[in-house]
Amino acid sequence: MFWTISIESDLKENLRVRGQDGHSGGEALVDFFNPLDLYCKGNLELEDTVWFEKLDSHMNNKLCEYTNSFRESIYAGDWNYEEDEYNFFMQRNPEYIPIMNEASFRQTIIDIKQKWRNIQSVMNGVAKLVDGMKNGELESTYWYEPNASIREFEALYYTLFLHSERGAETVRIRIE
Repeated sequence: MFWTISIESDLKENLRVRGQDGHSGGEALVDFFNPLDLYCKGNLELEDTVWFEKLDSHMNNKLCEYTNSFRESIYAGDWNYEEDEYNFFMQRNPEYIPIMNEASFRQTIIDIKQKWRNIQSVMNGVAKLVDGMKNGELESTYWYEPNASIREFEALYYTLFLHSERGAETVRIRIE
């Protein structure tokens, strides 16, 4: 499956992740997000934890602290609805009828509205993560391939930088 990543800003702008060279960020970012989050929550399998511990050691054992805002800003799907738009959502997404009631829809909208994070905090976390990847001499895994992962995280940082230059103060990261 092909994933795209967009960064939404408080300026009501939505930019797809692209590097300075025009390279789109998506697959390698999505592959990395979940294992990183599981590691930081202490729910990753032991053999995979060793890999993240190596990365963490190149980040002063602050990987989870540095990436907290970044991890908390991520959500997946098209959720640009208000809490009172359940019926409209169901008309547009009938596949959710058997699995989502109105209360869970409203809670999802509330949760996604809480994903906004300070752009500088997200940028700092991504920059430190890229530095850790570059300095860590990390081996390839199912969620990390050195060249592709670093390139896509650099594209993520560049897109955040563009939002920052335009005056954005808060962002959230959307996976589609």
